[in-house]
Amino acid sequence: LLNQLLLQHIRDHLPSIKTKVNALISQTEQELSSYGRMSAEGGNVSNSSRLLRVVTLFATEFSNSIEGTAPEMSTAELCGGARLYYIFNEIFASGLDSVDPTANLTNHDIRTAIRNSTGPRASLFVPEIAFQLLVKPQIKSLEPPAQRCVQLAYEELMKIGLSCGSNEMRRYPRLHAKVMEVVSDLLRERVGPTAAYVESLIAIERAYINTNHPDFIGGPGAISDLQSKLERRRKEATRSRARDVSRAVGAARHRSIDSEAVLVNAHGSVDEIVFDAGSVDPSEVDDRLDDGRARGRADAAAAAFAHHRTASVS
Repeated sequence: LLNQLLLQHIRDHLPSIKTKVNALISQTEQELSSYGRMSAEGGNVSNSSRLLRVVTLFATEFSNSIEGTAPEMSTAELCGGARLYYIFNEIFASGLDSVDPTANLTNHDIRTAIRNSTGPRASLFVPEIAFQLLVKPQIKSLEPPAQRCVQLAYEELMKIGLSCGSNEMRRYPRLHAKVMEVVSDLLRERVGPTAAYVESLIAIERAYINTNHPDFIGGPGAISDLQSKLERRRKEATRSRARDVSRAVGAARHRSIDSEAVLVNAHGSVDEIVFDAGSVDPSEVDDRLDDGRARGRADAAAAAFAHHRTASVS
């Protein structure tokens, strides 16, 4: 009876146990294949080729992360090449825009620089050396944002290196740690020369200030710009005066009698001086009024003389 119970129990549970074992075998084989199969050939040749393949896969994954072609990429935040692009075009650009070119530069500093650059002589024109003395410290202020950009790029490259590593490489923890150590040392070694290169670029810009750049106004450009502004202001003032005169003349037209704008002729009729409501110069208005008054007085005198002569004859 006990044997029959045991056999019945085995028949009931053996298929499920067999299914579980087969599933575990298949899962283990897949994991083993992802790690890479061992070559049938032994020796240093097989180990060297395997090491070269693992390192090549790491380099390819690192490059794909920068190029944005990695098969697995995060959708929660910027990473890889997109993060580097953001550092250069957003963080670095905003850092440059935040630099005030006139910071710590007062009118007293400008006057002092001009006087110091002329020595014991009185200056007729602004010397160029004064401009260089004032501009060079301002160019130096561009270095901190550039150095910060270098540091951020280094940190992002380190993150990319830590995120890389295939399953086959993770099969060898010591190899993965050694590769990361080499990558970290290489990036750390290049931070110093990169920072020095940035400093040299700033030093080059300070050593030679290109005043022939299209964005640089210069002396002739500044004078031309000033003359253009003065000309625009003069034209605006002329147009404003013309509008005021036009409004005054229009108001005079609607009044019944304006002592400044009407004249009495010899026959006692009223002649109104009509002005053009377009562009009228105030001096021209005064001249017209004076001429009208003179003609009125002349006509009145002629009329009085004619009347007196007629009375004498009669």
